[in-house]
Amino acid sequence: MTNKINKNTQEEYEFSDYDMNSLFKIFTALTNHPLISLKIKLLIKNLLERREKGWVNFFNKNEGPKKIEDIRNDYERERQRVEQENETYANENPEV
Repeated sequence: MTNKINKNTQEEYEFSDYDMNSLFKIFTALTNHPLISLKIKLLIKNLLERREKGWVNFFNKNEGPKKIEDIRNDYERERQRVEQENETYANENPEV
C-alpha cells in the first residue's frame, strides 16, 4: 500500500508501509525522550494507540466533552488520592 502526500508545489511524495513503520518507531522513541514535553508525549501516545487499534474512534459518540463539574470532581478525587498517599508515606517514614 502506498500513501500519497501532495505538497503546495503539487509534487507527489510516496511513503511505503515500510517508511510509515519507521516513522512510527521514531514516534515511539520520542515518547521516552526527556526533552519532549509531556503534552507532546501524550499526543504521540494517543496517535500510536489509535494506529494500534485500527484508527477507530476512541470516544463514544453519545458521550461528548466532559462538563466542567465532572472535570472539577475528577481533579478533587485525584487531589485527595495524592494527599492520602503523601500522608501514608509520611506515617511510614517519620524520619523524612
